[in-house]
Amino acid sequence: MFYGLFVAILFSPFLLRGEVFVPGDFLPFIFPWRAYIDHFPHNVELFDVPVFFYPQDVFLNTSLKRGEIPLWNPHIFSGHPAVASGQSGFLYPPRLLLKPGSNCSIFWEWG
Repeated sequence: MFYGLFVAILFSPFLLRGEVFVPGDFLPFIFPWRAYIDHFPHNVELFDVPVFFYPQDVFLNTSLKRGEIPLWNPHIFSGHPAVASGQSGFLYPPRLLLKPGSNCSIFWEWG
């Protein structure tokens, strides 16, 4: 009970205010936002979530909402297999049950 309350208090900005649990403070170090840098990120090793996983998640959910099976992601280099990629987790059973047609930010907030 104590741990559940502790976690709820710790994650209250993400649960109550609609913020997304993504380390976005890394984005100013990537082109084209590098020119507007005004702070140093807390942990520069967490760049894979805002650069790869979250945009790919948005692409997959947008494709599913349009009624398309996202076989190919044209936004990564010259193209990248979206469904066949193990990084996307597209065929992971909990994702298949919970994600189709859902809002990406809600899923990232609630896990």
